[in-house]
Amino acid sequence: MCLIDCRNLKRVYIPKSVEDVGESILLGSGNVKEVIVSKEIAEKIDFYENVKVRYID
Repeated sequence: MCLIDCRNLKRVYIPKSVEDVGESILLGSGNVKEVIVSKEIAEKIDFYENVKVRYID
């Protein structure tokens, strides 16, 4: 899964069914303010400083 160059994204939801992502999934998506994701996937992602991460239970 890759979201390169998604400049207009503000919020990203990555469902639990996604099993793997690249660490640079948000490259070029500097406007993202919130990511909703499982803890396992979140550990693999390099987040920008201003991104709020919410975990899926």
